[in-house]
Amino acid sequence: MSLQPIMYRADDVVFAPDALADVRVDAKVVEHIRGEKLRVFKFKPKRGYRKRTGHRQELTRIEVTDIAGPADRASGTQKTDEEATE
Repeated sequence: MSLQPIMYRADDVVFAPDALADVRVDAKVVEHIRGEKLRVFKFKPKRGYRKRTGHRQELTRIEVTDIAGPADRASGTQKTDEEATE
């Protein structure tokens, strides 16, 4: 899955939409979960009106696997772990 970046920061901060077009963010879906239960209680005094309901928000947990900035995409090469440690 590819996400749309809203900001990128390496040596400098990039906010411009034209520069963000060169940034790529890859992610994968880890799981779909439901959030914590929220209690909603409605009450009107002297009328015998009491109502209790609840709500659980549907959530998706993702894991960002790769972020490629403008410099990474322009060169077209990616460093391996061995090259990065040298």
